[in-house]
Amino acid sequence: MKIVILGGGTAGWLAALMVNKMQPQHSITVIESSEIGIVGAGEGSTGTLSDIIRNTYWDFGCDEAEFFRETNATPKLGIHHIDWKVKGHSYLAPIDGAEKGVFGTYPSLMHALSNDHPFHTTTKNGYLLDKNLSPFYFNNNGEIVSDGLYAAHFDAHLVGKYFKKKCYNVQAIDAKVVDALVDTNGFVKNVALDSGQIVEADFFIDASGFSRVLHKKLNVGWISYSKYLPVNTAMPFILPYEENHIIMPVTTAFAQKNGWVWMIPTQERMGCGYVFDSRYTSNEDAQKEIENVFGREITPIRFLNFDTGRSEELWKNNCLFIGLSAAFAEPLEATSIHSTIVQMHYFILNNLKNDVATTCNQGSIRSYNALLGKLYDGFRDFLSVHYSGKRTDSEFWLDITKPEKRTDRALRLLESAKDRSIMDNDLDMMFGFAGSSIWNWILAGLDHLPKETAIKELKQYDQEVLGSNQYHDHIKNMEETAKSYINNTNFVSWLRDKKI
Repeated sequence: MKIVILGGGTAGWLAALMVNKMQPQHSITVIESSEIGIVGAGEGSTGTLSDIIRNTYWDFGCDEAEFFRETNATPKLGIHHIDWKVKGHSYLAPIDGAEKGVFGTYPSLMHALSNDHPFHTTTKNGYLLDKNLSPFYFNNNGEIVSDGLYAAHFDAHLVGKYFKKKCYNVQAIDAKVVDALVDTNGFVKNVALDSGQIVEADFFIDASGFSRVLHKKLNVGWISYSKYLPVNTAMPFILPYEENHIIMPVTTAFAQKNGWVWMIPTQERMGCGYVFDSRYTSNEDAQKEIENVFGREITPIRFLNFDTGRSEELWKNNCLFIGLSAAFAEPLEATSIHSTIVQMHYFILNNLKNDVATTCNQGSIRSYNALLGKLYDGFRDFLSVHYSGKRTDSEFWLDITKPEKRTDRALRLLESAKDRSIMDNDLDMMFGFAGSSIWNWILAGLDHLPKETAIKELKQYDQEVLGSNQYHDHIKNMEETAKSYINNTNFVSWLRDKKI
């Protein structure tokens, strides 16, 4: 088939790369405009992107050290949540999970909580993060390699370019889409470009970001999440590094009076942004608020207005919606690129066939929409729990911490957490879903899994000894293996020195 992708950002070129490598029989054209900018303040990922750059389940032609060098990337092992429970409190949430017990519980995590140990150190990434170590080490050949789950921070301007370079026999057209022709059956036949060119295709992938070009043309509905995730404005900005800045392998999510700030370390600078609720502050006051927090003037790149939510249909007829065209659930857990990869994974492996009629089977489309809709709704529930702390110091926090700001599933899991940790069977699990391990980090960090609950759970499952053994064996093992890993600041220095 001939496939046209609208948008040449990270989502568009990720889609092109995955189709190009996994089903190379298709002809792919990417329409991108050099006149349309990318926010580019700094972006983070989950381990799904690392699977791509490490060629974990398919040979995508990537090289992880090369990716880090060419995208100004730095490792990400977790998220540092500051002031979410109350002002002055913080916790670390690794991107990996603690060891499970036979019942699907987390004995080592419960042991840590019941004994006031730093609970994030119960995982490999949490331990490395605690020591400011990268997930990279020198192998026997003197090469720098990694051996496990990690994520990355990077410059969004450069990631799409990197994946574009890895695509072969993919045509790129520098133009803007100004219109699309839709037939009487609701199938897109072609798109018209500002150059006057008409581009026909069998199948279209809309990765046009907030423009949602084909999304609008096909009159696809939007399911708003604003009841549960009411922040609606982002103010991205950049903070230069001060001299001798220590680069940690962590994203910082710093709660503020009317929302929260992301802080993402790239090799060259800290990419930041204030995500806030415009009902409680203006753009000008939001800027002043953050300048007071950091004690310096900032220059906003722009102000972005958005409605958190997702497309009612993620696939309609011969058009698939990915990236910001598909959904926007605020960047709190780096779900955007993650979701693009998950969407393309299901589409390519389960649904993409050699002809448009077989590919666009209406039963398959309905199944895809139900499954991937569940993915995005799961992220909505997970993100809403981040706001369930005890802050009452502003109108924003007084409102967003109310129980009615939680979804039914979030309320159910919060109720369960009064007596035990969350397990995978509490969740309608699927590939790409927010699993119980990362739910428990947030619940523990916000004191929804207190010491008393951990003690009770260990006793109920007769796992006091198991939890103690798992925890101490893990710490002992990490004390030894961590000696091999490269200090994160030194790793970033190595990347800078190796740039061509």
